[in-house]
Amino acid sequence: MKRRAFLAGAGAAAITATWPGWLERAFAASTCKPRTAEALQRLGEAYRRARGAARPLLVLVVPKAAEDKYRRGRAFGAWLNHGTDAQLAALGLCEVVCATMAELRCLIPSVGTGEPLMILVEPASVPAMVRRLDAPLVDSFPDHDPSTRDERLAAAAQADALIDEQTIVIADLLNDALRFRMAGAELAALAKKARATLVKTRIPGSHWATSAGCGTYVEEMAVNSAVGCGMGHVPEKSRRFLYFYAHGPYELTEEDRSED
Repeated sequence: MKRRAFLAGAGAAAITATWPGWLERAFAASTCKPRTAEALQRLGEAYRRARGAARPLLVLVVPKAAEDKYRRGRAFGAWLNHGTDAQLAALGLCEVVCATMAELRCLIPSVGTGEPLMILVEPASVPAMVRRLDAPLVDSFPDHDPSTRDERLAAAAQADALIDEQTIVIADLLNDALRFRMAGAELAALAKKARATLVKTRIPGSHWATSAGCGTYVEEMAVNSAVGCGMGHVPEKSRRFLYFYAHGPYELTEEDRSED
């Protein structure tokens, strides 16, 4: 048995031993083999907060592949940072956490396989009921550096249109799943809450980071990576994104490589 796996299992057992009976029944705690004990603790705490507040748990799924982490982190970042009140308000009804599918399957076996964008968990039922929210993301944004002002304006407009289209798709997934129909002051208040809890602070399971193509700055961490400037273009709405990496961009950890 690998030492890391043994320690994770021992840590998970210690954590689940403190859970109340309803949480053990909601999750598959007895068969849980998480990547790390911290992941199990993070998910368990998020679930308990959601249940205690009588609201759903929304899991932003962290994909396995490094390139997919980058693309999905950008998509979520554009949604959260630049979404309208109508696109963000439903998030104010949810407890939000980031996790891999392997971590989720450890706790909720019925979550299935693959890597949907999001998983919506209903904590009121035992065992926990889940709904998979998925749609294809935009394949790519313009990655060249336009040489003229007109080309720059055209590239920026194209990128904005693609990002806005993508944000509509992601937001509609959650709005439709929750049958969200609020408006007016109620909607504005929920959107304000979502921005305060998700945009201005760290979302459990991820960090906020910024990059304009010349490097990456990870907020609340002493992590900075630099690459040659002028090698690519990052649309403004995608520059602040959810950072899912344990180390630097495109760097897989041993756990990532061995993850099911």
